[in-house]
Amino acid sequence: ERTVKLSDGSLGMLTADWLDRTGLLAAAGIMTNGRLRFATRQLGILDVLLSALPPADTDAAFEHARQQLFHFDGITAHDAPASISGRQAETPATSPSQPIRFDVAAAS
Repeated sequence: ERTVKLSDGSLGMLTADWLDRTGLLAAAGIMTNGRLRFATRQLGILDVLLSALPPADTDAAFEHARQQLFHFDGITAHDAPASISGRQAETPATSPSQPIRFDVAAAS
């Protein structure tokens, strides 16, 4: 949609340029009490979309999560607990892009 309801009740037109730059960002959020809100799981895509725009007003929770994402070093591998046993499942020859499937069951 190319129109938005303004705070005074009138309608405003969104330009094609604005929609090209921010349409995906606006479509990803939910308007609540006059603010565009996003789910926590959208942090990565939100960070990428915002980096392409002029600075935006964000809340402390978002800025904290953004800093955690920026300083993320990776996931540390750990050995599985002894109560878990598993084996690689038998699968037909697949392309390298398909994930490896594992059958896992708790040991009795």
